[in-house]
Amino acid sequence: MFHFKKNNMNVSNLQENHPLLLDYLQDKGYSYCQIQWIKRCIKLVLDTGSLPEIDSYEQLYWHEVKRRGYKESAPVRKTLRYILGNVKEFDQKGVFPGRGLNHGFLAPPKSYDLLVEGYKSIVDHYVN
Repeated sequence: MFHFKKNNMNVSNLQENHPLLLDYLQDKGYSYCQIQWIKRCIKLVLDTGSLPEIDSYEQLYWHEVKRRGYKESAPVRKTLRYILGNVKEFDQKGVFPGRGLNHGFLAPPKSYDLLVEGYKSIVDHYVN
């Protein structure tokens, strides 16, 4: 019988580069509370992201929600989702957080993104 090991999250990039994110937040004047939330989420990724049952930021989010027993209506869930989404964008794409920008974490894809390339081209070149 074969046992396949799940793909764990690769946390090495975040491990190496998270000081850049923290410096950026400080330089841009983020509040102490916001920086603490980012630090908490970085620690969560580095400590828990390498568990065998975790192979994505989305799984990590749900694992933490379940572990802490957050109710669906709890505001802390939205904060965790938002901040963890910012950490994901930085880790995987090198994108620093921007105030008011949607990170797309656990959000359905935009309709445009679901189109095949041919239709995207039509939309991109449409002249009214």
